[in-house]
Amino acid sequence: MNNDTEILLPGRKLTINGEPITVGEFTFRQGLELAGELDAIIGAIAEELGKANSREEASSVSRILKAFGRHPDATEALLAACSGRPLEWVQQLKDDEGTALLMAMWMVNQAFFMSRLKVEMNAMLEARHLGPSAMESSSPH
Repeated sequence: MNNDTEILLPGRKLTINGEPITVGEFTFRQGLELAGELDAIIGAIAEELGKANSREEASSVSRILKAFGRHPDATEALLAACSGRPLEWVQQLKDDEGTALLMAMWMVNQAFFMSRLKVEMNAMLEARHLGPSAMESSSPH
């Protein structure tokens, strides 16, 4: 990879299952292709953060891991996409290898997830503010 590409698409290199892996940032196209999986994960992260009693607790890695754990199929699809490995490869990883890959994906793609999380959290706040009757009356019939 040349320097321009590395700057535009930085990644994290690690060894998983004895193989060198570069965990890359999700591209716009991947975001579109993985929209369903991302919706599930972003919703779960938003719910986990909503349960937090403090800012420190909200930033807890355990909350993030719980959110991904609630949607194993979606998580595996995201891991396959960011690592460039087949889904079957991701599914056979040992726990420590899968966790290392998951943490690398989170670190490399944190801005990607957070931008989508911000939209989700704003929508949740707006829905709470408007209440169910306002949401129902604004939906097209």
